[in-house]
Amino acid sequence: MMLGDRLGGVEILAEWLLRYDAIAVSVDYRLAPEHQDPIPVEDCYAGLVWTRDHADELGIDPDRLVIVGSSAGGGLAAGHGPAGPR
Repeated sequence: MMLGDRLGGVEILAEWLLRYDAIAVSVDYRLAPEHQDPIPVEDCYAGLVWTRDHADELGIDPDRLVIVGSSAGGGLAAGHGPAGPR
């Protein structure tokens, strides 16, 4: 949560994207220590919500969204529940 950018680890997804004809959306969340919890969680969740809300434009089935990450981003997006960040 302290270094990197939205493209870090994307190459790991390349095989899945090709195999499953999938679309990747990578969120650039704000990093610590300048932006402490819950800001990174909120950034990642906002990216997930944006993706859901724009699914038609992106050619994505909103019932088939999957959250993954090679680092903290996937966990950050998954860490936000209906009642807010946990």
